[in-house]
Amino acid sequence: MNKPPSAPYDLTTPRGILKVLGGTSPVMARLGVGASAVSNWRSSGFPPSVEGDLLLMAAELGVPLTITVLRAATPQPRATIIRSE
Repeated sequence: MNKPPSAPYDLTTPRGILKVLGGTSPVMARLGVGASAVSNWRSSGFPPSVEGDLLLMAAELGVPLTITVLRAATPQPRATIIRSE
């Protein structure tokens, strides 16, 4: 596993969380996904199916990541306004 990151951590965005976890390569190797999936998470956030693995990676590195922080970093979908005529 990678060397533990030094604080302060940016846990406010998916990009920051991925950086603290070592970047694309360690995350994709640990989760068994491709680089494109990890890259997509940088903008779209993390799917629920990988939350447990990300939390475990963070704990192993000594990073204070919680499920609340992880979910808060995931962008919420924007509402679409439909106007009727």
